[in-house]
Amino acid sequence: EVNTYNVIDNGLVYNSIQKGSAIQSESSDSVIRNSLVTDMSLVVSDDVMEDKEAISIGGNTGNGGNLTIEYNTVTNIGPNFSGSTGTGITFFNSPNTIVRYNTLTDIGRHGIALGTNNVSPYGFNVDGARIYGNVVQRTGISPGTGPGMPGNVGIGIGLGASDYSDIDDVRVYNNTVLDCELHDNKDGGISIQGVANPNATR
Repeated sequence: EVNTYNVIDNGLVYNSIQKGSAIQSESSDSVIRNSLVTDMSLVVSDDVMEDKEAISIGGNTGNGGNLTIEYNTVTNIGPNFSGSTGTGITFFNSPNTIVRYNTLTDIGRHGIALGTNNVSPYGFNVDGARIYGNVVQRTGISPGTGPGMPGNVGIGIGLGASDYSDIDDVRVYNNTVLDCELHDNKDGGISIQGVANPNATR
C-alpha cells in the first residue's frame, strides 16, 4: 500500500460540502479519531451531486484494511437535500475496519453505512468489520423528494451487499441507535441487506 500508519487526530471539519475526513485508496493501518465533523452542506449552493460523507473510508482501487474510526463526533450532516446520502460514517473496499465509540446525531440519511457494489465480480470488500460502542441518533432527517413526500429513509447502522458480492464476518454489537426515520416500512435502526444474483458464478 502507498499510505500506511497515518493518523487524523483531534481535527475539526466545519461547513464542508462533500467530505469531512477521508482515507481513500491504497491505505492500511490508519486511524481517524477524536475529531468533530459538523454542519455539512447546509445551504442551497452546497447541493452538489456527490454524496455527502462526514467520515469516509473507501476508494475504487481498495484499501489494505485494518483502519480504525474511533471517538469522533459527527453532527448536522446534509439535512436539507433529498438527493443526498448525507451519511455520518461510510466505508467500503476496506476489510477489517473498526468503527467504535463514535457519536452521530442529526444525519440527513444514514448514520453508519458500509457495503459493497457491483463494480467488479467480487464487489468491494468489507469483510471482518467490527462496529461497536457507537451512539447514533436522529437519522433520515432530510426532506422527501417532493411536496407531501416523507423524508429519506434513515438507517442507523446499515450493511448492504450488491449483486456480485459476499460479505463475511461483520459484527455489529453494543451500539445505541434511536430516533431513526422509517418510511414505507423500509429499513430501520440496524439493517442488513443482501441481494441474490442467479447469474453469479461465485
